[in-house]
Amino acid sequence: MTTPSAIASAPVLDTTLLRETWLQEGLQLAEQDLLRALSRTLELPLLDAATLASCQPLPDLLPLSQALQRGCLLLRDPQGQVCAVVDDPFDQDLRTWLSSRAGLPDGSVRTALARRSDIQAWLSRLEA
Repeated sequence: MTTPSAIASAPVLDTTLLRETWLQEGLQLAEQDLLRALSRTLELPLLDAATLASCQPLPDLLPLSQALQRGCLLLRDPQGQVCAVVDDPFDQDLRTWLSSRAGLPDGSVRTALARRSDIQAWLSRLEA
């Protein structure tokens, strides 16, 4: 029988990583190919490192510490639109949280995808 203390001491699963691994293995796609497929299917833009570098951070809307903790970005893209950048388009809680952080009406924050490593590199650059 599982006890409350056993549950409390169980390791926390990174469901994003688990889902990503499952999709990659099931579809036999590399991370970038998986993101391209998700981008096309879900009609979400896919931002590469060069595009991210041309975006403006919005630390007044999403402090760096929170962006680092959650592994996401809230930025202004080259077209001037506020954009929530995530590596897991299925994490609806994160997308909703980012929209609320932006403080803009529903639908006015564009969601985009990026590789986890590109998001981390962008955040590391801001940290320096």
